[in-house]
Amino acid sequence: GTWTPVIEGTTSAGTATYATQNGRYTKIGNCVFVSFFVNYNSNTGTGNMKVTGLPFAAVNLSLFASGSFGAVSGLTFPASHIPIAYVDSNAATMTLASLPTGGTSTAALAMDAAAAFAISATYQAS
Repeated sequence: GTWTPVIEGTTSAGTATYATQNGRYTKIGNCVFVSFFVNYNSNTGTGNMKVTGLPFAAVNLSLFASGSFGAVSGLTFPASHIPIAYVDSNAATMTLASLPTGGTSTAALAMDAAAAFAISATYQAS
């Protein structure tokens, strides 16, 4: 199926102006595979970045349901960090973060005014 990814801030959701906003999913039993690409050229949200509108809410995840970035342009993250994404427990949202190379603690990504990125993720839904 298809779904529409939406970029929001965690402090203030804000409104984005999108050039591209495409998402696809496959659900087999309770396993959901999602992929999406967003390209936005303005955003009024504040705080850290979230993707909302996942096609199904995740269960209470005892395991880290992670996503991987494909293309990335315009996201600001600290030097020697890589972008990561993870699906939030009991929600139809995904948090965008960064992970230091060789490290173990993540840091949420602050809202960027404009960016483009693709993510694929797998998670469990009820």
